[in-house]
Amino acid sequence: VALGTPVLFESFDFGTKAVTGYAAGKLTVDHVGSTFEINKDRVQINVSTHALFADSGAFLVFAPRKESDATKDSTLAFAEFDLSAGKYAGISKVEFSIAAWTQGNVDKIKAIEDAYFGLEVFKDNKWVKVGDNVLSNLTADALTSVSFTVEGAAKYRIVYNAAKITTTGNTDSAIIVDNINIYA
Repeated sequence: VALGTPVLFESFDFGTKAVTGYAAGKLTVDHVGSTFEINKDRVQINVSTHALFADSGAFLVFAPRKESDATKDSTLAFAEFDLSAGKYAGISKVEFSIAAWTQGNVDKIKAIEDAYFGLEVFKDNKWVKVGDNVLSNLTADALTSVSFTVEGAAKYRIVYNAAKITTTGNTDSAIIVDNINIYA
């Protein structure tokens, strides 16, 4: 390993079974011989028989949508990972794979006005973007790896903010996340 090259510290696996439901709440996943709790909204664990996901097992599905009831806001989908414990002090990179849930919708997803997909850190009592918006990295029929440089232990969240989304279906503009790796 070259000096300064990040080394895999932990990976998150979402098992092989769906845990459906986009409502706000908690997801509990098996992680490094125990369990890990993820705070989420408009995110679920799902599986697919599509060839692109055939070897993936289960993965996270981020699904913002426009509500027909104007008093509700479902345009923000996120999964929070509390990596603030001391053991995460040396982490330097977060990496994961993204793909559209519906491959034929990649261009439509990329065209959502002012949409953002990326990583945020909770700093000074607010969520702050880490790195670039990776929405433009979506590619039809491919799992695309994206990475973010981070500065140690903190609460992080993968976020899909689509405030100007116009679709009302759960998966019309959904993005999947798999292969979450944390490097130190």
